[in-house]
Amino acid sequence: MIIKRIVLENIRSYVKQEIVFPKGTVMLAGDIGSGKTTLLLAIEFALFGIKGNELGGEALLRHGTNEGMVQLEINVNDKEYTIVRKLKKKAGSIRQEAGFIITQDGKTEMTAVELKSFVLKILGYPDDLITTRKSVIYRYTVYTPQEEMKRIITENSESRLQTLRKIFNIDRYKLVRENSVLVSRVTKQQIIEIKGATEDLPELVEREKKEKEAISISRKSLEETMAKLAQIRVIIEERKARIILIEKKRHELLEKQKQFDLLNQDIKNSEENINQLKETLEKNKQRANEIKKNHDEIIIPEERPDLEVLNKKIKSKELELTNYQEAIAKRKAKLISFQDNKTRLDEEVKSLSHRLISLQELKAKEVELKEGVANKEELQKNINDTRENWENLRIKLSEAKSRVNENKKLATELEVASVCPLCTKPLTVEHRSQLLKELELKINNAKISEVEERIQKEKNLLQKLEGDFKVVSQHEAELQKLEGQLSAVEDISKEISVKEKQLTQIDFEVIQAKDELNKPTPKIQEELNILREKEKEIVTIQLRLEQKIKYKKEFSLVKEESHALLKKVEAQIKLVEEKKINLGKISIVKGQDFEEQYRQEKSSLNEVTEQEREQSMKGAATEKEIEKILEHLNEIKEKIKVKKEKLLQLKQKTELVNWLEKFFMPLTETIERHVMMSIYQEFNELFTNWFKMLLDDSFIEVRLDDEFTPIVIQNGYEMAVAHLSGGERTSLALAYRLALNKVINDITTTIHTKDIIILDEPTDGFSSEQLDNVRNVLDELAIKQIIIVSHEAKIESFVENVIYITKHEGVSTVQ
Repeated sequence: MIIKRIVLENIRSYVKQEIVFPKGTVMLAGDIGSGKTTLLLAIEFALFGIKGNELGGEALLRHGTNEGMVQLEINVNDKEYTIVRKLKKKAGSIRQEAGFIITQDGKTEMTAVELKSFVLKILGYPDDLITTRKSVIYRYTVYTPQEEMKRIITENSESRLQTLRKIFNIDRYKLVRENSVLVSRVTKQQIIEIKGATEDLPELVEREKKEKEAISISRKSLEETMAKLAQIRVIIEERKARIILIEKKRHELLEKQKQFDLLNQDIKNSEENINQLKETLEKNKQRANEIKKNHDEIIIPEERPDLEVLNKKIKSKELELTNYQEAIAKRKAKLISFQDNKTRLDEEVKSLSHRLISLQELKAKEVELKEGVANKEELQKNINDTRENWENLRIKLSEAKSRVNENKKLATELEVASVCPLCTKPLTVEHRSQLLKELELKINNAKISEVEERIQKEKNLLQKLEGDFKVVSQHEAELQKLEGQLSAVEDISKEISVKEKQLTQIDFEVIQAKDELNKPTPKIQEELNILREKEKEIVTIQLRLEQKIKYKKEFSLVKEESHALLKKVEAQIKLVEEKKINLGKISIVKGQDFEEQYRQEKSSLNEVTEQEREQSMKGAATEKEIEKILEHLNEIKEKIKVKKEKLLQLKQKTELVNWLEKFFMPLTETIERHVMMSIYQEFNELFTNWFKMLLDDSFIEVRLDDEFTPIVIQNGYEMAVAHLSGGERTSLALAYRLALNKVINDITTTIHTKDIIILDEPTDGFSSEQLDNVRNVLDELAIKQIIIVSHEAKIESFVENVIYITKHEGVSTVQ
């Protein structure tokens, strides 16, 4: 991985800044607190996002802002990637927002978790070495804060060894052994269970033998039963054949008898039908006489009025009556309409009069409101001035707090520093005390509490003025509405006058409508009633005439029906005579007793069938018994099969336990020792060489013990790391850091961050000679991109590129 460019917006002390990183050795130069470390944290944030308390959103987002962004451009395996992560302040907390990544395939929106997963994939980092709180492999290969490396060296050996085992992935051997022990324990328990489950196998084999013998005996009995059953079924078939022959002869006799009876019954039915036809013929004659009598009794007058002429007169009168009724209805509707209009106009005049009185009363309120809104512009000016004062005080407070925080941080650093960060000279007790007093005086002179009190007063005044302005704005709106209402007074007066004139006209029209309704009614209805009575008389005569015609037609139909019935009777009599002749031709042979033969054969068949049923039941019982024995036998066989399989499993599991305990687990211990020894040898050799290059002191030697703890030997005697000088401790930490970087990169072949290393203040406490040694170390590293964070001016002389960072009034910039 090579870092090409980074863009920061609202990240700690940076407002908006772009930094381009070239290949080779790059130095980030600047005073303490200028913002160098912020760039390193921003790079780590862009790659892995927020990581708990170690790299939280509150530590990254610039104070006083709600949104921040980091854009990082990197090259991995000759492929360009642009990663963008965002921070946003919501409800008092700072969270990661969705970001995106740009590749040669285009732009892809991703959540914070998806971005982290993508970065881990392109960097080739194992997922188990990146936690939500710490990027272990990144911190130990690419960027390790110098103080953190010193802490690793001085922490207890057990914690350090556990951390290194995890980094070098040696824990997997321990995990394999623990899993092997677990597998062995579980397998032994399974062996005990299998032995218990297979104890009854010999008993099952003996039961299987007995069940097979029982099946053999039952099958012989079944064969004997089936032979007897076959003989009985032959006899049954013979009996059934004889019964079928008898039934055939019985059927022929019954068919002839049935034919005779049907024909005899048909003759009887035909004779009854003839009698019914004769009765119907007689009734028709009587009905014809009755119809002729009714026809002769109906008398029709010779002269009849014309119904069509009468209907025209009736329709004319009805039309005349309808027109008169409609005219009356229109007069009544007109009168009601005039009365409704009069009522409506009376109410409108009263309403307008009340409204006119109310509007005239609003005149006094209009004068009052005009006085209230007269000072609106002056009030707005006071609000603007107060808001400007409040904003200026807030900016001043923010700057003062920033300066106080910087002075406090500088004071903290002075407590442990050995070199003055201002003049770069060795820091004496008096010089440190003088600097601390000056910083304390600057902190006290900031008078933050007084500024905060002034801000609160300005804020309270601003809230009061804005409240007064809101009330004035409401009065102004109310005044505009009131002026619009008062402009309608003259229009209302004119409208009242118009409506009063309309009321006078409506009173005149009501009187005219009442006079028209009081006119006398014509006698149209009486004349119409007389015409309708004449209409009823004509209709009655017409009905009689229609009835007389109907009787005449009915008489003719009855005569025709009687003639047809007479012909039908004659045909039926002729048909009966023919059927009687056919009846005499049917002869039935009597005296053949087929019933007795049928009963005897049937009885014999039932006896043989009973024998068949008994043998069938016996055979079915035997088959069922065999089926039960077979089912039980299959169950026994299945149990024997399962138990034999378990015996096979018992053998396999016993062999597995022996292999795990005697061969596999000792082998993992041997492999782990060899791997650890190989790592130790490389780590120790690199650590020793780097330390010699950095310190160049023949009286001090270093090495690692078997727990990777640095051992310092001076003049042949071991000494504690804490007793080393500042420069010596820094040399020790840097050598350990570089050796750890090299070993991890050699062992973890999948990672793609071997081309870059970031060294944070690697020369703290170094002498001028040691700084010269750093040049040789950088040449020895042979890494494509080395980024050094330092305030040592001498380093600038042997690096290829220098990026200068300054800070002014809380804002960092790159020169």
